[in-house]
Amino acid sequence: MSASLFGLSFFDRATAVVVMVSYFDASEQGEFLGVGGYMFRKKNVRPFEKKWRAMLRKHDLEYFHMTDCNATPPQRQFAGKDKADCDDAARMAIAALKEFAVHGFSAVVRPRDFYAVPGAKEIFNNPFSLCAESVVTQCARWADEVDPIARISYIFEAGDEHQADANKVLQSIAENPRRRARLHYENHAFLPKRQSMPTQGADILAWHVCKQWDRERRGLNRLRGDFWSLIENIRTTKMLYTAELLADFIADVTKDASLPYPARIIGLGTRITEENAKTVNREILALIRGAQ
Repeated sequence: MSASLFGLSFFDRATAVVVMVSYFDASEQGEFLGVGGYMFRKKNVRPFEKKWRAMLRKHDLEYFHMTDCNATPPQRQFAGKDKADCDDAARMAIAALKEFAVHGFSAVVRPRDFYAVPGAKEIFNNPFSLCAESVVTQCARWADEVDPIARISYIFEAGDEHQADANKVLQSIAENPRRRARLHYENHAFLPKRQSMPTQGADILAWHVCKQWDRERRGLNRLRGDFWSLIENIRTTKMLYTAELLADFIADVTKDASLPYPARIIGLGTRITEENAKTVNREILALIRGAQ
């Protein structure tokens, strides 16, 4: 989808259904990879953008990127700025999130754990797709509990090396009425960070959750003050996929499978679209015949 989606004009039709917009970004810190982001009510996206734009103007930034802001010395957009400027930009960004975000969602995994668990690659293909599917599911569970008729637009930052795979999963949901309903799916898109201020906000949560899990791996359990400020004010789901948890999940979803190679077939099934249906069906049939 084009970046014009960010204007949200397609949400402005008359409807009794509440449309939520969830923005996500990925981050890697230490040994961990994760996806995190925030859900907004559509009416709050533009007020959020106004505050975010004020932060960017004040600090002469084209966009906000937490890794560059926190680096020593500051990098790229923040190059040449002193610590006080970087800290003030981060505080302003966090204040905008606290004012307008409804809920935070995150999923983190250590890639080496992911690839060590039998069946993980067959179902999810890669750690990014695991985390992306997880935050979509978390959003749907939020809607089930808080607003069952809500529809959710899922927006991810463009450019991840596994974007094409994640898009197949989301497109498969889009084309399946039962999955659309179950996941409260309205639509999805991948937008460049420079063009999506809420995705820049998502970057902050993705950075913090990966950073915190890596800190805890090293025995540093105390939360950073800026992370504490976020999660104290915005209810946030924080999911860590340990090897044990991932293995239990795979065992659970494949335990009643009557077909051979259940993990691989499940993975193919979650990525089937009108465009690739013939190819996927041929691969599934080949797996079945090969096991006979």
